[in-house]
Amino acid sequence: MAPAQLFEDGRPRARWTDVNARFARLSARKPGWQLVILALAITTALWVGSKVDNRAWDDLWPWRGPAQLTILWSLTLMAVALVTGSRSQLIEPLFGGLDRAVRVHRIVGPAAVGLLVTHVLLLIPLWVERGGALPLLVIPFVSPQTASFDVFILVSWGFVLLAVLAYVRWRCCAVPPTSSPS
Repeated sequence: MAPAQLFEDGRPRARWTDVNARFARLSARKPGWQLVILALAITTALWVGSKVDNRAWDDLWPWRGPAQLTILWSLTLMAVALVTGSRSQLIEPLFGGLDRAVRVHRIVGPAAVGLLVTHVLLLIPLWVERGGALPLLVIPFVSPQTASFDVFILVSWGFVLLAVLAYVRWRCCAVPPTSSPS
């Protein structure tokens, strides 16, 4: 075993190289998750910042604020899923390689769709409180009352359909069928 290198003041240098090596392993292990958390934190900070001048804080709770946050987080995670699923060589180093970027994509995508569904569930009490019929919230082109939301409803259903198709493809292709012994 080689003797430990010393700093000028006599402290052993090996201790610091171990810390640097551990930090390098940590940053190479999960840098993508740090980016995901940073993107969600920026989204949340911008949402809070947009509400600072708003004097109607009572109008945000208990349903409107969480509904707004869930859809913003969902869109942020959808953007992250799009970037990680693109398999770009520019993105790979940020996530520690293609396999890790795809792994982040496979976790973030369903989480985004789950937040989208949660957003719709949080809108239901607001919609019922205003006297709206529940089918108008989830079915497009039913009423002129929801004409401005028809595109959003279609896009939401499109993302849910995309998630279901991805799950079906993964389920039938990635998981080998089990055979029963004869």
